[in-house]
Amino acid sequence: MQGIETKHPPGVICIVTGELFRYSLAAQAIQNLRVPPGTIVSWQSGVLIANGVNMGFRVLMERPELQWMWIMGDDHTFHPDVVLTLLGHEKDVIAPVCLARLPPFDPVIVEHDHQPKGRLKYLEDLPIGPGIYKLRPEETCGDAGLLIRRNVVEALAPEKQGGEEWYARKKSGAHSAEDQEFIAKVKDAGFDIHVDLGTM
Repeated sequence: MQGIETKHPPGVICIVTGELFRYSLAAQAIQNLRVPPGTIVSWQSGVLIANGVNMGFRVLMERPELQWMWIMGDDHTFHPDVVLTLLGHEKDVIAPVCLARLPPFDPVIVEHDHQPKGRLKYLEDLPIGPGIYKLRPEETCGDAGLLIRRNVVEALAPEKQGGEEWYARKKSGAHSAEDQEFIAKVKDAGFDIHVDLGTM
């Protein structure tokens, strides 16, 4: 990673992987990432993704100077300026457009008004061109590239949630993955989720 002089405060790059890192291009993208000076990497490996993200949030909470966390796995590539771009929008929670890895390659925004399990939002249903898309009440999304500000993490801290961790390690309910369940939890706490349509 390269520290770039910017008005933005430092944060945590939370890399969540299994016991082995899968894709070399993802490692290259992380190496080339441009971030505010003072930003640290919290590398979490293991079979439980939710546990890894929770560990990253704990790292953030232990260091008051760190003001955001960016979540990334080992199966994505991205532009070196993606974090700086997302920070520039000044949103509490924002993600790049992330596409499914199988045809028809729709974005990983899930519309839960389609029963029984919801469906991916069609790419053609998103506004055309760059801009910010605010998730509708019935929509959730994945967490690849999700940038979340410290104030949101603090609001959802276990001591404020009856001991419940940020990410449920045992998913339950209507959501099909722990990241979508987390997004629903963030929205229930009164925060909006945005997607940067110009960033993939």
